[in-house]
Amino acid sequence: MLYRLLVAALLLWTAWSQGYAQDTIADILEGNPIPNGFQQLRLVHIPSGAMLPKHQLRIQFAQRFGQMGGAPGEANTFLGIDKPGDIQLAADYGLSNRLGVGIARSTHRQLAEGYLSVQVYRQKKGKHPLTLTLMQHMGVDTRPNAEEMPGLMRFGQGSHRIGYATMLVASRRLSQRWSLLAMPGFWHRNYVDRFYFNAQGARVMDSHSNLVVAAGLRWQATSCIALVADYVYNANPFYSQHPVNGFYRMPLGLAAELTSGPWRLQGHLSNAPGISPFNHWSSSPTGWDAGGLHMGFRFTYDLWLKKPEPKVNFEWSEEEITPEG
Repeated sequence: MLYRLLVAALLLWTAWSQGYAQDTIADILEGNPIPNGFQQLRLVHIPSGAMLPKHQLRIQFAQRFGQMGGAPGEANTFLGIDKPGDIQLAADYGLSNRLGVGIARSTHRQLAEGYLSVQVYRQKKGKHPLTLTLMQHMGVDTRPNAEEMPGLMRFGQGSHRIGYATMLVASRRLSQRWSLLAMPGFWHRNYVDRFYFNAQGARVMDSHSNLVVAAGLRWQATSCIALVADYVYNANPFYSQHPVNGFYRMPLGLAAELTSGPWRLQGHLSNAPGISPFNHWSSSPTGWDAGGLHMGFRFTYDLWLKKPEPKVNFEWSEEEITPEG
């Protein structure tokens, strides 16, 4: 695992350093903020750090289907389409150009979410090499309790349903086509109930607090088509060192994006059944090598609740000033 991380770090550093040697869009916008290369607010699994303009509302509908193969009987589900894994409806709004809020509801674990995004820095030529976005995320598991529906999780009190996540998205537009991001995140759940016994017979519990790191890449193929990839690593040993093969696989996603005016459509492949980070950070049992892929799509539409006022540039000349009389 260590050598894979070193190779990935070397590739990212190579792409990063080449970005300085290329003629980037920053050469055109000298001293001005560089537009974020990530147009969607979310990649496949992680936020992109992009922000909506002030007064813009984005409606999102996303669906992740069941496994395409790799398990008995999966071939009869028409590549997983007959077994939807997760459906999410979300709305994001720009309070300002640097401050955004959002809500979401997912069918997986009946998860209700709210999040706040603040863009701390914007990439600028010769000033800031990165765009930094801080995100605070909260999720609430709204499933019925075990007393109401046997077989489900038993929540001792209401606070056990809540989880929190803090993420810092660092992105850089390397050129007009390439954009790169890295994201450390801290994730806390008020209640966990999973455990296993190690080789010494000791009981190992799942952790309330977890550290995750992620990376994403975007390539703008044409003016309206882009390719996206992201990868999430859960540093909790409960997941990375679990003795049961296939208990958890690190989420890896590939996607193609199509943009046309206010419409955006993303089609993706992922080994994680859940759409929300609260779901796929703790539940991703199959990998790409085991045929545990899930097809999915994300559709968004942008609305202006209040259209921005057009900027008026006044240019004065001596010929336009005439004396009175």
